[in-house]
Amino acid sequence: MVTGTMAETERANDGRDAYHNNKEGTHGDKVHEASNQISSDYHSAFLDLSERTSKFSSYLYRNLDNYMQLPLPERAIVNLKIARTLFSKWTIEVLTVIYNMGSPRFNEIMGILKEASPKVLSSRLKALEELGLIKREVISLRPPAVRYSMTEDGLIVARLGEPVFLFFGIVKGMYSKR
Repeated sequence: MVTGTMAETERANDGRDAYHNNKEGTHGDKVHEASNQISSDYHSAFLDLSERTSKFSSYLYRNLDNYMQLPLPERAIVNLKIARTLFSKWTIEVLTVIYNMGSPRFNEIMGILKEASPKVLSSRLKALEELGLIKREVISLRPPAVRYSMTEDGLIVARLGEPVFLFFGIVKGMYSKR
């Protein structure tokens, strides 16, 4: 169970700097211990979520006759096809940008994914639209503009993946390593 407010977390993070600058270390040691406890609480919350998610997946596997009728090698092949589709180069990046920005225009997405070529980005957007994860909306301006947003299925996928980002950002400290 996660305890502590966001303000308490921020105070604990501010205290880490005091810990490193405090020669005697007494105040800093207490702050460091509090920070470790918060981190441990988050880690426990993610562990609990992963166990609940595993149980949910097991429940689905037991109740999906078509999937369970596939021999194990074919199940692996189907899952690899899904992984190659969803995790192909720039796909997760595009989904992440759209999920976090709401309904960005093509050029806004390009501005964030600078290394992606316009051709590749167009291809990924089209593939995600065909999968039903994003929708394309043409706005009647001069010149016409296009915005992309998540569909209901896209939101489900993004929300399922969001804890992975939070785990690495919070527990593994990647939000503080910018």
